[in-house]
Amino acid sequence: MNIIKHEELCKGIHIFNLTDEVGRVWQTVGTDEKDAKKTWAEGEDVCTFIVRDVKPDTLTVDYLIKSLNIKRNAIIVIQLMHEILNTDAKREEFYAETLGYNAAGKMGCKLISKVLFRMKKEAESIKSLVLI
Repeated sequence: MNIIKHEELCKGIHIFNLTDEVGRVWQTVGTDEKDAKKTWAEGEDVCTFIVRDVKPDTLTVDYLIKSLNIKRNAIIVIQLMHEILNTDAKREEFYAETLGYNAAGKMGCKLISKVLFRMKKEAESIKSLVLI
């Protein structure tokens, strides 16, 4: 996590632009650099948002896990991602719907799970139609 720019919003509160592991630029607030990094790491949904996205030519599940800040111990979510996001089209759809989500956020993990379960349900519906 690198701070690339900051400006004072009001006395004692600063706006920071920072880059994450995959090169995207986020904007967050804090009293200093350490506080801003903590705000981003904890996924404060109200105070943090994506400014510039950097998307690779080919999306992988591992890239999505890293870009969404999903911890390796979130085994069920990671297994679902590998199971459901098994085509380029599905990874692109998931990416578009979850852009800017942060799994560490209060709502981030719930929103990511919601998208995964909806996609799983759609896949099961299509599968049952094909079998009929």
